[in-house]
Amino acid sequence: NDSEQDITNALIKLTRDTKKTICFAEGEGERDIDASGERGFTGAKTSLEKALYGVKKVLLLRENKIPADCTVFVVGGPEKDLLPEVISTLREFVKGGGKLLAISNAPMKEDTPNLVALLKEWNIEAGRDVVVDVSVTGDGDEPLAGLTPGDFELTEDGIPQTVEQATLVRLDGA
Repeated sequence: NDSEQDITNALIKLTRDTKKTICFAEGEGERDIDASGERGFTGAKTSLEKALYGVKKVLLLRENKIPADCTVFVVGGPEKDLLPEVISTLREFVKGGGKLLAISNAPMKEDTPNLVALLKEWNIEAGRDVVVDVSVTGDGDEPLAGLTPGDFELTEDGIPQTVEQATLVRLDGA
């Protein structure tokens, strides 16, 4: 009794030249792909594996490079700024054609000038912004304040549901 997803995954596996691998940084307090708590990414890991992606952790300070099999490298919400050596490794990876996904936590517990400067090199502004769901209201008519990962309803796969109406709000002086 194969589901449509099983058949589709089998077809992808047969027709894909190489297995795609998503690598997640560790070592600077990034979200853990093996943790299921508020800072965990197990839902993302499970979904990626169901879609036939390889998933692994990489400690850049030990490796000093991003492995060649990493299709995408994810810096998943570091709690502290990345060290210059790590920034250099990320820069070289992207220069060589690699794909980088940098996720920041809002608000950051401490400033991340090294990461912000790297993103600025690629014309990406890492602001101190919050997403507000304007379709949800509190007791009065005012929309609820900023959303955090715990504020989302999760699907059966552990993925946050889409926020249908959202507004980006810039926090002055933050």
